[in-house]
Amino acid sequence: MDDKTTSIIAILGVLKAGRIYLGLEPSRPVEHLEKIFKDAGPALVICNSASLPVARQVAQSGVAILNLDLLEGRFPEENPNIPLSPESKAVIFYTSGSTGEPKGAVHDHRGALHFAWIKNNAMERGPGDRVPLTLSFSYGWSLDLIFGTLLSGATVYPCDLTKMTLGAFGDWLIQQRITIVPCPASFFRQWLVSLSGSAETHFPDIRLLDCGGGKLIRQDLEGWRRLFPPTCLLNYYYGSTEAGLVTIQKYDQDSLITDPVPPLGFPAPDYEINLIDADGQVVGPGLEGEIIIKSRYMIRGYWHRPEATGAVLRHDPADPGLQIFNTGDLGRWLPDGRLEFLGRKDNQVKIRGYRVETDEVLTALSSHPGVKDAYVAARPVPHAMEEKRLIAYVVPGPGVNLNGMELRTFLAARLPDFMIPARFVFLDKFPLNVHSKVDAHALPEPARESEADFVAPRNAVEEELVKIWTAGFRFEGIGVQDDFLELGGDSLLAAQILTDIEDKFNRHLPMALLAECRTIEQMARYIEQSENQLASSIIVFQSGGLQPPLFLFPGQ
Repeated sequence: MDDKTTSIIAILGVLKAGRIYLGLEPSRPVEHLEKIFKDAGPALVICNSASLPVARQVAQSGVAILNLDLLEGRFPEENPNIPLSPESKAVIFYTSGSTGEPKGAVHDHRGALHFAWIKNNAMERGPGDRVPLTLSFSYGWSLDLIFGTLLSGATVYPCDLTKMTLGAFGDWLIQQRITIVPCPASFFRQWLVSLSGSAETHFPDIRLLDCGGGKLIRQDLEGWRRLFPPTCLLNYYYGSTEAGLVTIQKYDQDSLITDPVPPLGFPAPDYEINLIDADGQVVGPGLEGEIIIKSRYMIRGYWHRPEATGAVLRHDPADPGLQIFNTGDLGRWLPDGRLEFLGRKDNQVKIRGYRVETDEVLTALSSHPGVKDAYVAARPVPHAMEEKRLIAYVVPGPGVNLNGMELRTFLAARLPDFMIPARFVFLDKFPLNVHSKVDAHALPEPARESEADFVAPRNAVEEELVKIWTAGFRFEGIGVQDDFLELGGDSLLAAQILTDIEDKFNRHLPMALLAECRTIEQMARYIEQSENQLASSIIVFQSGGLQPPLFLFPGQ
């Protein structure tokens, strides 16, 4: 069984047994998984043969491991008679923590079911729908993709995006006749870019795009209208791991879209939203305030973290059944009653749809023995201000020579890839403000260390690859010997670039190519060699004749 099928079976079994499930992504760094495992203290690890080596590394002494691939025989088909209340704990999702350690948000059965109910109603999902399971089980959105889909009678289609280019993903959607596609905002934007060269609409079976996990802009919606069928709808959501789905904004082809940044929409059923100022007073329409949510369908708290829970979550004095959650997000009410998102008030940012506390990245970076001081900031991606990337500023210790690749490798063993800074800037000392704190506004933007490092393209293949990389990274000055990772590349950008290369050179490329050929120079050599191999495999049976030519191609 593949990892996602195994996981669904394991999750349903754990919940029917009246226990709490915790999804661990085997591709994450072992040290990161070990921190989560130690904090959660699970009694059993369920895996398949493919993820067994990681399970053995992560599981603490005395914790049992169950490999589902080795189970044999028949098992009872009836549900176990285990009483559960709506308040029974169901799942823990770990998010980035400001203390440098991940923290686990605990959801109960009531909240999980309510989330699925809201999404099913908003999407009008039913037995005829086909929904891809594209996201990790460690991500809160998976609650809907599993339970919402199954409870509606729709079909779940496991899909591993890490092994697909965006072009291959599109082909898979068509082959499987997928009707609803979950789209974190950052993925949706990259997907639109990969489709933008087409003059026709795509995906005749898709009736709904389900977008959230980040900020959409007007150009995103214009791309949706241009590239998807006229009958395809788009739902835009705002929420969090702690609160679930908080607002809903629905769009069809006739919706008027005038704002550069579309509003988040209206409050979801059973949610009350208030905006408060620095003194805790409710603000009116048009004024900025922190988004405060009131509902009985939010998390129970953070696992074993009463202080962290109390800092953001409290019971409503007027109704102890309701909880009040301080999101840390800033917003304002528009005249028509919709909510507009204005950013964060703390060190938390959204990177590729994931919430990241820069303090957790800083803690890991500062643990490197050669780092004297460090600072981590979120900066806009050049020419794509709606996206953020992490920039690490580092002061090396006396006599220590550091480079970005060394620090990136160090962090890759400790943090998920979306938490690894895109660029590293090395300084002799930090600029300070009048309060003797790091002056973030005076920190320089990342730049090439030396113009001597730049190597221009030397042939037609390298020129085309430079154009593709430049469009993907959205900044100029990329040389053929620049490293993909050191430029700030990630798995999502790799999928987009490989898709564009496939389209340009008309050949299938493995997703692992950018792990092996991290420069344009290496990639051009790979493409040229594959062309030579293709040419050398042609065998001529008969070069003359009066009939139309016949070509035979071997199957793959």
